[in-house]
Amino acid sequence: MISLNYFWFFVIAFTFSAALTRYGASNMEGSSPWLKIIAQIVGPLCDTALFIFLILGFWWMPHWWMPLVFFGVGIITQSILGLIGDIGNLIVLILGTIGAPLFTILAYLGMYNVI
Repeated sequence: MISLNYFWFFVIAFTFSAALTRYGASNMEGSSPWLKIIAQIVGPLCDTALFIFLILGFWWMPHWWMPLVFFGVGIITQSILGLIGDIGNLIVLILGTIGAPLFTILAYLGMYNVI
C-alpha cells in the first residue's frame, strides 16, 4: 500500500486541504486578504473531492479497506501538523494553495492508473 503513488498524493493533499480549511474558517488575519479568500474556496473544495475519492476507493482500490487506512493516516498527519508552530503552519498554508488542488488531481489520476 505504501508503494501506491496515490496513497502519498492523498496524504499530501489531505494535509494541505486541512490547513487551508482551518485557516479559512479561523478569525486569523494574514498579510493579504486574497490568501483568506483562496483558503475559503480551495480548502472545502479539495476536502469534498478527497471525500469522494475515499468513497470511490472502495471500488477502485485493490482492497476494500484501503480508503479507511488512507483516512486514518490523513488524520494522523493533521494531528502532527497541529503540533508544529505558527511559522510551520504558515508555510504549509502557502504551499497548500497550489499543492492541495494539484495533489488532489494527482491522487485521482493515480487511482485510475493514468499516471
